[in-house]
Amino acid sequence: MRDGMQLASRASYWTMADIAEYLGARLCSVRTYRLRGQKGKPGGLSQGGKLLGRTAVWEPTAILRWERPRQGASGGRSHKDAPPESDQA
Repeated sequence: MRDGMQLASRASYWTMADIAEYLGARLCSVRTYRLRGQKGKPGGLSQGGKLLGRTAVWEPTAILRWERPRQGASGGRSHKDAPPESDQA
């Protein structure tokens, strides 16, 4: 993860690539965060975003305030759903 204030001073707006660099995440993850936001799901990244031409951008301060979903936030199979272990050795 990069220093947000250092990146914020570089540009008036951040693209998804800038956000990925700041988060230390892959670009496809940032795209997923944006799609979640467009669908109104928690952890989404649409608040404060806008388009410059065809490029989605955000003000750096909006990203610095945004609470990124943590790994595994989408759910997955819980341990209680796992098949029981066999006692046979």
